[in-house]
Amino acid sequence: GTHSISADGTTVSKGVVVRGVTGDPQDVALQPRNVTYHSCVWSITLNNEGAILRDLTVAGKDGGNSCALRLNVNGGTATNCVIRDGMSNNASAYGAAVYLCGEKSLLTHCVITNNYQGGDHGDYDGNNIVHATKGRVSNCLFINNRIKKSSSGTLGILSCQGDSVADNCTVVSNSVVAQGFHVRATGSGVLANTIVAHNAKDGALACVIPNGTYRNCLTDGTEPVGEKGRVAAAADIFADLANFDWHLSSKALGVAINRGTEDFGKDLPAVDLDGNPRKVGPRVDIGCYESPIQPGLMMLVR
Repeated sequence: GTHSISADGTTVSKGVVVRGVTGDPQDVALQPRNVTYHSCVWSITLNNEGAILRDLTVAGKDGGNSCALRLNVNGGTATNCVIRDGMSNNASAYGAAVYLCGEKSLLTHCVITNNYQGGDHGDYDGNNIVHATKGRVSNCLFINNRIKKSSSGTLGILSCQGDSVADNCTVVSNSVVAQGFHVRATGSGVLANTIVAHNAKDGALACVIPNGTYRNCLTDGTEPVGEKGRVAAAADIFADLANFDWHLSSKALGVAINRGTEDFGKDLPAVDLDGNPRKVGPRVDIGCYESPIQPGLMMLVR
C-alpha cells in the first residue's frame, strides 16, 4: 500500500535498513501527505553511509516542490527502488527525483520514472531529474521523465558533476525541451557504459553535452560521444520498442553487447537491473541490462 509521511519529509540519520516487506518495490510506496509550492521537500533523506533504502517506491507529490529522494552528505544507499512523481518547480530544488551529494551516496538498481521539472521560478543548474555532485548512480533505468523548461541549457535528465560517477544506465523515452539535455558529465563527473536513446527533444534523437568524461557510451545521435562512444538506431539497440522492452536486441552485438568498460573508477556490481550476472561475456555490456546473447562460433566441415 501507500504510506503517508510528514509534509516536511523523513530523514534517516542512522545506519538502519528501511525496506518493503515483499521485496517488490511496486507493493509498498512512501509519499508525503501534502506539499508547498515554494519550498523544496525531499520525501526521504538518507544521511548515514550505513542507511539503506530498498524494495520500495519513493514518490513525490503533485502540486509543489516535492522531490523524491536525497542521499545527503553523509551518504546512504537506495537499491531496488522505484523513484517516481518527483516534482521540481523552483531554484531551491535539487533533483526532482534524486539528489546525491555525499561521497558514500549510492543509487543503484532503481527505476527512475515519471518525474517532472517545471522550472517556473528559475532555470537553475540543480533542477535536473537526477542531480549528482558526488556519489554514484549505477544500473538504473530512466524512463518517462520530463523537463519542461531549460532556457539556459543547464537542465536535463541525468547530470553528473563534481566527483560523481554514473555507470551502466539506460536513459530512454524521456522528453526534454529545447536547450535541455538528456545526460551530462561536467568537471570530474564520469558517465560510463550508458545508453541514451529514443528520447524526445525537438525532433533530435539524442542530446548529450560532451564536456565531461564519457566512456563507452551508446547513443542514437549522429556522432559518437566521448572515449569509444558508439552510435546506433534505437530499433537496433532495444529488443522491442513498440512494447517497451528495453533489454538489448541481438542487433546490439558490436555496439552494446561486450562493448562496455571497467575503467571508470568503480567495481562492477555483481548483477544487472534484472538480477542476472552483470558480466556474461569477455566484457560488460552497455546499459542497465546484461544480455545473454554472445557471438556464435561457426565451423565449416568438409
